[in-house]
Amino acid sequence: MEMLYKTCDECQLRKVRCISSQSSGSKGCDNCAKRGSLCHFSRRRRQRRARLPLGKDVPEKTDNVKPLSTVHAVDATAQSIKYTTFSKNIIKPETPQILTDHQHQSVECPTTYVDMVLRGYRSSSRGSTEASLVKSHNIYVGSSGLAFFSESRIDSITARLGHNRFQQAMENISNCVKSFIEPIHPPGSLDGESKETTDFVKLSPELANSYIEAFFKSAHPSYPFLDRRQFETNIFEHGAESIFDTSPSLFALYYAVLAIGCQYEGGDSFKLENCLAQKLFRVSLTCLPRIVMRTEGLLSLQALVAMAVFAQSVSCIRYGNMLITEAARMAVYLRYNRPVRNGEDAAQCARAFWLVYILEKLSSFVCYRASILDDEDIGIAFPGSLDPLCGGFDYFLAMARFARLLSITYGSLFTISATTLSHETIHGAIDKLIEEVEGWKSTLPRLFNPDYPFRPMDFNNSLCLNASLRLRYRYYSIVMALSRLGSLTYTSKQQRLAKYRSLACDSARNVIELTTHIDIHPTMPNWYLVVMPISACFVLFDFVINNPAHAETGKFLSLLGIVAGYFNRLEFCTDGVVRSTAAAEIAEMARQFIAGKENRAEPSMMQASDGLQERTKSGVSKDQDEFWDAVDNPMSELDLSSSSYIDFFQGSDLNSFWEILW
Repeated sequence: MEMLYKTCDECQLRKVRCISSQSSGSKGCDNCAKRGSLCHFSRRRRQRRARLPLGKDVPEKTDNVKPLSTVHAVDATAQSIKYTTFSKNIIKPETPQILTDHQHQSVECPTTYVDMVLRGYRSSSRGSTEASLVKSHNIYVGSSGLAFFSESRIDSITARLGHNRFQQAMENISNCVKSFIEPIHPPGSLDGESKETTDFVKLSPELANSYIEAFFKSAHPSYPFLDRRQFETNIFEHGAESIFDTSPSLFALYYAVLAIGCQYEGGDSFKLENCLAQKLFRVSLTCLPRIVMRTEGLLSLQALVAMAVFAQSVSCIRYGNMLITEAARMAVYLRYNRPVRNGEDAAQCARAFWLVYILEKLSSFVCYRASILDDEDIGIAFPGSLDPLCGGFDYFLAMARFARLLSITYGSLFTISATTLSHETIHGAIDKLIEEVEGWKSTLPRLFNPDYPFRPMDFNNSLCLNASLRLRYRYYSIVMALSRLGSLTYTSKQQRLAKYRSLACDSARNVIELTTHIDIHPTMPNWYLVVMPISACFVLFDFVINNPAHAETGKFLSLLGIVAGYFNRLEFCTDGVVRSTAAAEIAEMARQFIAGKENRAEPSMMQASDGLQERTKSGVSKDQDEFWDAVDNPMSELDLSSSSYIDFFQGSDLNSFWEILW
């Protein structure tokens, strides 16, 4: 007997309920009868079992397919696959399947927002439209931990504090960010520069050799993308001055290496004026238009990578993400994501590509944008590091694995299509991703593992110390981002909510405690110097303001004082380039707010009860009374339906990830 679907094809396409009443007098459904269209019920066909040549990683029962809305990551069969449990679009909204007589397999309905738009299911745009630098995606703030407050959140905190100092502090931060990222040269100035500009910076052979030595000794172990022998052979055989016209890529690479080495030899500062390293970098940067228009294969990619590495510092953040993006585009254009077959050195191509992969994934996640490098189209082998750190630890591989985790996290939770997921799907994905992050952490040696105390005396050199510090910060950043996203997404499980908040606060606490070990030097990337400390400051400040009577509030106030002191030290070491006023003001506002709450709590219980009635009569809303009754209990949890939190899926605040978080 032929089996038909209970819903006709037209109703399936329109996503409406198919009702067939006897009064209609026809064999079709009521909807088709009203529209005057032909009502057709497709025949149900048995789905064929998929044949996947994955060996042991394939589940035994492939015909037992779960609904698309289910979080695939929580499947027990996926737990054995490290770092690849999630794929770019593995979590999909629930959509029906349509079968026709001409198809033997089900046709997958729209699973991304663009499919919904193109098929007529969505008529509105979705994405970030905020222009503020501290509330939307840009080159300074991002989804990895720098979740600046939304406008509505700022208004809520301002009303709670009773003054507008916090709003002014946020405006000061926004102005500070603008001063860093806005170009200091008029548009087109780089195009107009020529060889006369490069002749201005000339180094003696001895000084140039010392800078090259410093680069390979101090910088290259963390960014292993060059073969020193090949590099020096190319430079000294052709001559630095003669290659400007013949090979602009090699010329730019040479001066970028000199600029990085000059940083480690004391020739750099946080200010642009009278800085030799910055002048060398500018010489390299003048070749950028020629590198992009005249690609020289591997040399062009290496030149872009070297410039991008230099531009990680505070003084060059206006160029950093642009250079990383150009390097990623060139890597795709040169097809270095696949095995090299054009006669170039395969190992050098692989090292350059994987360093671009790391930098681009980190940058994309921070700036809330999709990656240019598609993980599903990467087939090049990982070469390993030429200069392993303490005890043979491959820092390069550890960072590549972390970059892959960031790519999975972004594709699963932070894309436009991810905003259509249900709350339970979001929480299931977060829990699984946290497990994946913990799995990555377990692969790190003891000296680099966040589970073990950070003790500077355990390291033989500054390279190992800084590598351990960076890995710890990366771990805390992704945990903080996931846990904060989970804590602001509705859930009926209070235990899960408490776990997310505890993870966010613990990560922020560890970040602040590690600031005492940060080497404030121009070579330290801006993300470690500024982004993570101020992000942790915002996490604890928000918690203190909303939980003034919590048992940990006193400790968090002390930590806010520590981070304020760190930014004072940062301002001193940078000669005022990075200001400390915002962090100091935030810490002071939190302390004054808690002091005011404690002073109001001094009367006796009877007086407090009478005072509660007086406040109610004088116009204090009932919602505020219920809120403070909840937060005054250290073990209580905040109500996510309160106006102090932003719903993840509803309202006009779903314009940027930063507004989603705070």
